[in-house]
Order: sequence, then C-alpha cells, then structure tokens
Amino acid sequence: MGVQGFQEYIEKHCPNAVVPVELQKLARGSLVGGGRQRPPQIPLRLLVDADNCLHRLYGGFYTDWVSGGQWNHMLGYLAALAKTCFNGNIELLVCFNGALEKGRLHEWVKRQVNERQTAQQIVSHVQNKGTPPPKVWFLPPVCMAHCIRLALLRFHIGVVQTIEDHHQEVIALFRENGFHGLVAYDSDYALCNIPYYFSAHALKLSRNGKSLTTSQYLMHEVAKQLNLNPNRFVIFASLLGNHILPDEDLAAFHWSLLGPEHPLASLKVRAHQLVLPPCDVVIRAVADYVRNLQDIHDLEAIAKDIFKHSQSRTDDKVVRFKKAVEYYATASKPLHFPHLGKIGWDKQRNQMDNIPEGDHGDQNKSDPSVTSPVNQGLEGRGHVGVNAHIPSLLSMPTRNHMDITTPPLPVVAPEVLRVAEHRHKKGLMYPYIYHVLTKGEIKLSVTIEDEANKDLPSAVQLYRPIRQYVYGVLFSLAEAKKKAERLAMRRNHLPDYPTVIIKEWAAYKGKSPHTPELVEALPFREWTCPNLKKLWLGKAVEDKNWRMRAFLACMRSDTPAMLNPANVPTPLMVLCCVLRALFDCRYICRLQIDNLDPRGVQLAALFMYHVYNLKIHIYFTVSNTCRPRGVISTPVIRTFGRGTKYHTRGFKSQGTYQSNPAYTASTNEALKDRKKPKLETKTPHLPLEGSTAAENGLVEGKEADQLNGNEGESRATNQPESAFSNESKMCNTNPHLNALNEDGEGRRDEALGAAVLKTEE
Repeated sequence: MGVQGFQEYIEKHCPNAVVPVELQKLARGSLVGGGRQRPPQIPLRLLVDADNCLHRLYGGFYTDWVSGGQWNHMLGYLAALAKTCFNGNIELLVCFNGALEKGRLHEWVKRQVNERQTAQQIVSHVQNKGTPPPKVWFLPPVCMAHCIRLALLRFHIGVVQTIEDHHQEVIALFRENGFHGLVAYDSDYALCNIPYYFSAHALKLSRNGKSLTTSQYLMHEVAKQLNLNPNRFVIFASLLGNHILPDEDLAAFHWSLLGPEHPLASLKVRAHQLVLPPCDVVIRAVADYVRNLQDIHDLEAIAKDIFKHSQSRTDDKVVRFKKAVEYYATASKPLHFPHLGKIGWDKQRNQMDNIPEGDHGDQNKSDPSVTSPVNQGLEGRGHVGVNAHIPSLLSMPTRNHMDITTPPLPVVAPEVLRVAEHRHKKGLMYPYIYHVLTKGEIKLSVTIEDEANKDLPSAVQLYRPIRQYVYGVLFSLAEAKKKAERLAMRRNHLPDYPTVIIKEWAAYKGKSPHTPELVEALPFREWTCPNLKKLWLGKAVEDKNWRMRAFLACMRSDTPAMLNPANVPTPLMVLCCVLRALFDCRYICRLQIDNLDPRGVQLAALFMYHVYNLKIHIYFTVSNTCRPRGVISTPVIRTFGRGTKYHTRGFKSQGTYQSNPAYTASTNEALKDRKKPKLETKTPHLPLEGSTAAENGLVEGKEADQLNGNEGESRATNQPESAFSNESKMCNTNPHLNALNEDGEGRRDEALGAAVLKTEE
C-alpha cells in the first residue's frame, strides 16, 4: 500500500511508460528517452539494487528454492551474467542492503507477517500435493543474499553494502559516481528523480547468454498520465503513505478525498473495521489533490488541511509529514555528471515541464487518465470486483511496535570498528556482525517452517545458543569476566560480571515480530577467549589458532579430530560442524520417527552400501602397519562418536601424512586434492574505479603447508580436549579454516587490518 504500490501502478496503468530494452544495445549507443551520446569505449555503468533483484540474481523461480536452494544453478547463472556483461561492455555494481533501518521497522514487521503466512501456505501445499509450490509464493532460501554476494565477488562483479539508510545511500551512490542507470524495483526510486531507471524484476538473461534485457521506466510518461508536474512528486510521495508517515495515519485523509457519495464509501467501515481504499484509487485521488494545491511550499497550510479529520496524535502526524517531505526532497536533488556532459534527463524534464502547473482554470478539464472522484469510484467499483485488495487496518500490524530499552553496549576498540565498517561497506562481512557491534540488535527473517510440527523447534531457537557465544566473542566477554574476577579478588567482594543484552527481532511459531527478544551474550566456559582486537588483528602464530578455536567453540566442535583431515576433509569442515551442533541439540535427540518412507529406507541402504564398499577399498589399499577399522568407524562417522576416546593419525613432518587419508588412495593424491583450486572461471576481471581486487576480497591466499598436530601423536587422551593443545605452537594456516574469512581467502584479515589502520593513521 501507499507509496510502495506506485511501482505496480506504473506497470498496470501506464503502458507507455514501460519500454523493453536490451542492455547490450544501450551500451553501444544512447539511452532510451535521452539525448546523451556516450563514447563507445566507456562501459555502460549500471547500479543494481540487490534488495529488489535477489530472485533474478538467483537465476529465476526454479523449484529447488523450496528445498534449500539450487546453488550450482545460481553459480552457473552468475558466471554467464558476468561473461555477458564483460562481452557487452557493461559494468555492474551490485548494492546489498546492509542497514538495520529501525525507521522502517514497521514495514519489516508487515513483511514478516505476510511471509510467515506464505511459509505456512508453502508447507500446506507440499504436504497435501507433494509438488513444488507456485512461484508467486517465492521466499528466498536461507542465506541467499549472502551466497549471491560471495559468488559475485568470485566472478569479479563489484559489490558494496549499505550501512544506515539503504534507499538514500543507493541514490547517493548513483548520484556521486556517475552511473548511467539504476536497476531496481522500488517506488522510492521512481519518485526521486532517477533519470534512467530500469526494472530489476524484468532483468533476464537469454539461455545462450548473448542477450540481457529488461524494461526502462519513462517517468515523463507517468507524469503525463497523472497530469502532475514532476516538481510536485515530493508532496505526492509524502501523501501516499510511506515509512515516515504510514498510510494508516493518512486513512482519514484518503477517504475524505473520495467523499461520502463515492461508491466505495460504504466500505470505509466494514464489520467495525477501518479499511483503506484500493491503491490505484488513492494514487489518482492524491494526484488530483496535489495538482490543485495553491502553494506546495506552505507545508503548515497543507498539513492543517490533510489532518483536519484526524482525531488523535495530530501534532505527531504534522511533524512526520514535514519529515517525509524533507526525506523525498533530499533524495530528489538534481543529478550532476560534470565529466559526462549533458544528460538525457534534461530532455525528459523539458517534456514534463510542458505539463501546466497551477493552471487552475483548466483543473476541471477531462483527461482519459485523470478522472473526477465520481468517475474514479465507478472505475474503482469495477476494479474491486476483479483484482483489488482492500486490507483491513485491524487485520494489519501498525507501526506501533514495542521496543525495549537495554543496557548500553560495552566499548569496542576503535581499530575493530574501523575494520568492521570497512569490511561491511565492501560486502566482505555478514551484516549481522556490524549490527551487533554498533546497534546491539539484529533482524532475523522468516524461514519456511511447519508451525504445526511440535517436535521441531524454529531455526531461531535452535541456533540461538550458537549466536549467544558469537555475541560473547564479539564483545570479548571472557576477558571482561576475567578482569571482573581479578578486581573482585583485590577488593574482597563478589565479582560483578558484565551483562551484554542483544535484541533479536524475529517472527516464528508462537512469537510475534512486533517485539524483540532479549538474548544474553555468553562467554566460553572451558577457556578464556582473547579479545576481539587480538582475534581480528593479531598476526602471531597463536592468534590464528585462537581464531580457529573460537569458531569451533561457537559451533560446539572444539575437538582435535575436527582439524585432522584424515577424520574431516577440510572442505567438509563447516558441514560437519553444523551436523555436530544439530546432533548435540536437545530437540534433535528427542525426535521420533512416526512413519517410514520407502524412499528414505532405500537411501539409507544406498548410503550403508557405499560405506561397505569404502571399507573394502580401505582394506586393500592401507598400509600393512595400519589395521582395518570396523565398518562403522569411517573418519566422518568416527568424528561424531562419543568423543572421549578416538584415534588420530600423526605426521612424519609438517605437510606430509604418515598414512593415507581414508578418502584417497595415496599421499600424492591427497596433496593434489589440497592444491586443486576451489573454483575456476575464465571470466575476465571488470575493474571498478577507485577499487582493487584486494579491497573486494579477491586476493588469493597461498595454501598452507602446515597442519595442526604434534609430531608422532597417534592417540588422544581420554579426557575431553580442545582442538589446540597448550603446548602446540604450530599454526593451521589453511585458508579454508579461517573462521573470519567468509570467502575463504587466507591472509585477507592481515592485509585488510594493516591497510585500514595505516589509512586511518
């Protein structure tokens, strides 16, 4: 509703304003609707708002999205997209939403409520019909934005991440860096003087990878259809309803524009529930009202008129109205490209300036696209019967969410905050980390879960203990706890342990998104984790070991076997950590199988048959000095055993195995596997102005030749151990094992930390 419905209104009611375009042709000539000629050697630079484009970057509405995501298809699609853009002289910069945006929290709450209902429809459809759900119910797979971001970095496509206000930062990025177009799907951009605005939803790559097409929105045609001068779009957007002044606060004003004789007036109160008029009717009525304003700069007079029917919080609404006008006025400032010459927007503005402003003698002239309230009602009546949705205000969450005050956060080292902000803006770090460090709260999106299932907990609850330990690491709680104990010992009183509370906004079974949950950060009990500055910026050998141990401890996998490639192959470490955390969960341990499925029985038999063949292979290939193990003692399964007594393989020297790993036939094959590159692509590099490969996280780290473990060690002690013994001074520098490097590059933290600190100094 409100301003967000304006984008759909353009596509449904302004057909002349939506023009199909092929981006390769635009890269070779001038842009549609403009007069600027671009030199052919300069690439067509497009800014992409990933927040509106995730399903297109994923590769479309493929049925596997409901099963967790088809990531191989996504990688293939993005590789083809990168190649097509390079061959077509197109340069993309993809901007991800990394802002917490508390000012838009009520919009997020509405979206979570709707997505939660959609998730239950998906579950019901799968249970009843056993087929993939329709694509209109598409919900992004968990972590899809994060996976797409890392894949784009891998394919050398520029990535940035916003930090405070996503829309304002995207517009500022577009304005200040001379982009030729914006690819998005949001009404805020349509109403904010974006000269070349392309549809993110219509972005399509042909199967042969030679054609990249989308649609361009011609806003001067939209202005003609509304018969509204574009310099009044700021007031128009403010009165439609937005994140500052919601449409619930404007409901009385919108109904007053229709009048008591309007055919829809009888719906104003339906079963004692206040409802909102259809969006297209509101857009036309507000356009008529704004067109007839005598002075658009007299905000006091406008506010007094629009809130004359308000019965509560009138002063607050007036303040919000003025803030909304200021917001859209700031976002609609004229664009300047001093190094690119005259832009084609001037030609469009000349066409729109021909629309009369303040010509009140002609305000009653009939126009096919601008109708009187009565005619609007007749159109609206037919529209209601076909496809209009009239939401009830009492059936919708309002912006009055309940926030909770929490204790202030501990002070974080300035060096840590600089590194966190740098990595966040460059898209090298998951946004939750920066949100926790600076705001002390995060928003957890809805996942596809069966709320009728009483055996399985929600994902938010299941992984909350892991997040609690992560919070403790981020705020160095272990070190703070140790200091509190030393201080209490000197003063001879009980220790006053610091308390860190994080607010988690989430919607799941039995939990409304209107209020946050207060989650306490926890330190590790078994050992004292170093502070975050040492973990992130430390360069010593033991610092790398501490980083790895902190990661394993958060995942409840701090055992020596996890770092032994003979037990857990390095590429499978994350998967094994997740499985181990699941098996340790008290909810999973209580699960009972009610019904057996033949497919599951067959898959279990196939799995065990593979184990049987694997053990036969090991029996005939292992050295005579290594006795064969039992059938169930394969390395991966042995890792998830009781954990009190297990066997490990020692090392003759660093980097050379004493005996062959269970998943290879020889030591040479094992070394070849370790040296094999993770991902190969022939896509050429697309450099961005003012950036380097190192800044985008693409500097390849060298494969380490050393692995953790003591020479000659072949059997662990009976007591539970950490993955790092106190006597061990060897560092595991394998790039796959660095807990802080999400894209797997081994030495980026050192270079990044040094570069950022040097720049700040």
